[in-house]
Amino acid sequence: MNVGFGGTRKGEEIAGMDAVTLKEKPLKMPAGTIQHLVFQPGDKPPFYAPHLDPTQYVGKLKGMRQILWERGLLKEGMSKSGGKDEKKDESMSMEHVLGEQKDFKEVESSLELLMARQGGFCLTLPKYHCEYNPIELVWGRAKHWTRQHCNKLREHVPLSFRAEEDRQAVQIVQAFCKKSYTHNLVHLRTGAVGPEGEKQYKVYTSHRKPAPSEYLKPSLRGYPPLVEFLAYLSSV
Repeated sequence: MNVGFGGTRKGEEIAGMDAVTLKEKPLKMPAGTIQHLVFQPGDKPPFYAPHLDPTQYVGKLKGMRQILWERGLLKEGMSKSGGKDEKKDESMSMEHVLGEQKDFKEVESSLELLMARQGGFCLTLPKYHCEYNPIELVWGRAKHWTRQHCNKLREHVPLSFRAEEDRQAVQIVQAFCKKSYTHNLVHLRTGAVGPEGEKQYKVYTSHRKPAPSEYLKPSLRGYPPLVEFLAYLSSV
C-alpha cells in the first residue's frame, strides 16, 4: 500500500481488499468500526488534499497516511519506513504502526480471499519453517545429493529426484511426510513455532510416536485436510 491515495495493492488483481473491522480502539474510532480501505462514493477527499474532485479519488486505495489519520494514529514527521539504519524509529514508521494494528495483523492474503469467495479455503503453513512441508525436505535432500555429484547441473538435478536408496526412496519420502505430519500436529495443539516449536516437537516424539490409526484415519479426530493429506502420504 502506498503512503498516499491511489496505486495498487500487491495481489489486487487476484482479489480486491475487503473493508476491515477494527478489533481494538485507536484514538478516533471505536472498536468494531468498519473502515473501508478504498474511498467510497460520498466520502470526503483525502485530508491532505481537500481540493480534489470525487472523480479523482473515489474507488482508489486510501493509502497509509489517510488510514492512520482516520484512526488518529498519524504523527507529524511519520514516513513510510521511519528512517534508515540507526536513525530508524519504528514508532514513526507508517508500515510498522499500521502493521501492528490487530485487524491488519490478521488480514487474509489475496489468495485466501480469492479461495474463500469461490467457496473454498486455503490452509497456510507457518512462514520460514520448512519442517512443516515435506516437499521442502525432499528438495533439501535433492540439493544435497546434487552438490555431492554435480558436474553438469542440468543433467544431475533431475537425477536427484529418482526413487533410489541414496536419493528419494519411497521410505525416505514417507519419513519426511511423517515428520511434517508430526510437526503440524504439534503446531495445531500448541501453536508453537521456531525454537519453541522444535522443543515441543522433541517433547512429543520423546513420549510417543503417532499411532497407525492417526495416520490411517485422521479425519476421525477432526484434523484439517492438510494434516489428513500428510497422514495419507505417510501410509501409502
